[in-house]
Amino acid sequence: MGRTVLTASDVRKYSVPRAAEDATPAGVLADAPPRAPQTGKNSGAEADGYQERLVKYIPADVIALYLAIEGVLKTAGAQVPVGAIQWVVFILLLPATWLYLSRVARISKRQQIQISVVSFAVWVFSLGGPFTELRWYDPIYGAIILPLYTFIVPIFEAQR
Repeated sequence: MGRTVLTASDVRKYSVPRAAEDATPAGVLADAPPRAPQTGKNSGAEADGYQERLVKYIPADVIALYLAIEGVLKTAGAQVPVGAIQWVVFILLLPATWLYLSRVARISKRQQIQISVVSFAVWVFSLGGPFTELRWYDPIYGAIILPLYTFIVPIFEAQR
């Protein structure tokens, strides 16, 4: 399973009709665009469902990196400005998430990357992180926003 969300229009765009595939040696077409991934659930050229989109929209690897850094910061002594470091890490990881998803994970859909960057921000907000430094922040906000966001966002299909 690739990391890019596959929609019905992607499947139509990249699917090769069976007759054309059979007529070409080894199923390779000279002028054909890249095909949809042919492993796992999408081996039958099927659009991603709600659950697949949910998994692909959450940048788990970036969240894991953030959690590792948070774990280290929790061991810091009183002389370390933990709140300031949390803000720096959060602000650096927002564009780094975009770069990671586009360059390392090779996701080409801008909408999917935007959703994933927002997903990262929602996760950090729900964990508290640097937001605990703000007077108005209460952990209940994150506890409400994260499940709502996680429930709603997979309804959308990243088109481009």
